[in-house]
Amino acid sequence: MWAHFFKTNEPNTEQIHFLLKQVKGQEDAEIQFLIKPKEIAGQERKKLKYYWADRFIRAGNSIGAKVEKVKRFGEGKNMAVAQFADKVIHRLSDGSFDKKKTLEAFEKCKKIIEIASKD
Repeated sequence: MWAHFFKTNEPNTEQIHFLLKQVKGQEDAEIQFLIKPKEIAGQERKKLKYYWADRFIRAGNSIGAKVEKVKRFGEGKNMAVAQFADKVIHRLSDGSFDKKKTLEAFEKCKKIIEIASKD
């Protein structure tokens, strides 16, 4: 796993980040966008999840990247709210790792989080 963190001045949110997870049994990896909310509960917490999911989706759209709401929102200290829906791990035609295209996917995620944090 690998993560990239950003602080935010947004009310009710301490930080936002994205997390790379290798999916067992799959060649590709998954990148999720997460938030770390401040101490809030109930409807305010639920609204915050949708608020950030929308911001990440709009940020992705603004740079031509596909981002979608996660199937199930997280409930812990760090809550997954959206995921990068484009391919993450790229391979060359001979099956070897395509470092350039894979790094471009990571850079897109970094850009998405930068845009979402300023939106």
